Amino acid sequence: MSEYRFENISPLNETSLLQDTFIWIWYADKIPPHLGISVNGAYFSLKYNGKDVALDVSKTMKIIKTRNIASLFIKVNLQSKVKHVSDVFESFDKASSQGETCLQPIQKALDIAGCETLFDLLNKLALNQLIQTVSGLNLPMNYKGIPLYGKEEIRSRLLKLEHATLGKHIPTAG
Repeated sequence: MSEYRFENISPLNETSLLQDTFIWIWYADKIPPHLGISVNGAYFSLKYNGKDVALDVSKTMKIIKTRNIASLFIKVNLQSKVKHVSDVFESFDKASSQGETCLQPIQKALDIAGCETLFDLLNKLALNQLIQTVSGLNLPMNYKGIPLYGKEEIRSRLLKLEHATLGKHIPTAG
């Protein structure tokens, strides 16, 4: 299996998370990774169990550091407003295997249409020269890129999370 390769992954400058727009790629070494976005220090994400809206990025970074999560941070050359991104995320409920994924609100917030996977989004950003930097944290040695995956792997992962959650709420017979 191939991967989406990055030519240069630099160490993360955490202070830039407070003033710029970043796409966060959680579990960058897994299939599929999870996506979030931060704008001027506010973090947003659509998850299978809800959403994160305007969380403090420093608190979100603590999760990545504490759990040693392999992560990428794509600084994009798009000026976004926290209010606009908040409004976009408020219009979504949660990610599901039958509906939206973590990608949809991000592409809507960035006003980039027609992306079915992270690779589509990265290709469009690169084609339009909108990627400023790619930074990493907790990445494995010799890490070069995101393993390739498709819509089926996304659906499968969301379905697995939904079933795991469902199982916690169904009382056992006995």
